[in-house]
Amino acid sequence: MRNKSVKLISALCSGFLGLSFLSVSAVSAHEKKDPAIQPSADWMRQAEVMISANAENPGALNFTPIAPAQRQFAIGRKSWTGWVGNIQVQQKESVSKPVVNYACLLSVVEKPPAKKIFANYLSPASKDSIYTIASKAWLKQKYNNEICGDDGKKCMFDNDKLAGAMKAENMSENPVTFVKGKTLAEPLTYVACQAGTIRQ
Repeated sequence: MRNKSVKLISALCSGFLGLSFLSVSAVSAHEKKDPAIQPSADWMRQAEVMISANAENPGALNFTPIAPAQRQFAIGRKSWTGWVGNIQVQQKESVSKPVVNYACLLSVVEKPPAKKIFANYLSPASKDSIYTIASKAWLKQKYNNEICGDDGKKCMFDNDKLAGAMKAENMSENPVTFVKGKTLAEPLTYVACQAGTIRQ
């Protein structure tokens, strides 16, 4: 009986150690992800989907991706290494319209510190060029719906309606182009884009 108990305890310990080893191995593998690993090609599709969500008429736009290149950024006393890709957006039927470049930070390791990098390294696209993707009037209506709801129930009183309209007006004057997400295809790649060009 004692031998059976010893064998059972031994088996349980072995199983526990085995699971612990697998857990540690999985964590180690995650920690050892190399920022030099190229991002998933699916980043282009994901970026297009995210940009399209803020476009007035996505079907009328051409999306031209530019292959990403590895880049290191200094952020205070630290540095971040990842990849920078670009997607150029332009209206299909009007080649005279400006091309709007979206710079995209890509990483298979972690979510990029995008807001810090864009704040220090991005030359933002002009408002006029952004309005070719989403007109000011359309943006104002979009922001107003987000603030007051599509049915207006979040702004039941006149003061709320006025405040919502003023906020939507201000937001349409300074449209937000920042989008972020991750790929569905492997290797899982974090994607963060904003209209503008990364300075060298």
